[in-house]
Amino acid sequence: MSECSLSYPEISHKVNRLICPKILFYDKIYSAEVFVSLYAVSEEIMKE
Repeated sequence: MSECSLSYPEISHKVNRLICPKILFYDKIYSAEVFVSLYAVSEEIMKE
């Protein structure tokens, strides 16, 4: 939870505990999608 506390110090601890896991969760999904798309692009480049 340290990431959350650092990112959102102005939010109270209780609210932080509700919101933060969702933010981190979506952040992981977004990172995964970016990684997959970059991987797909590099695969296409390798085929050339």
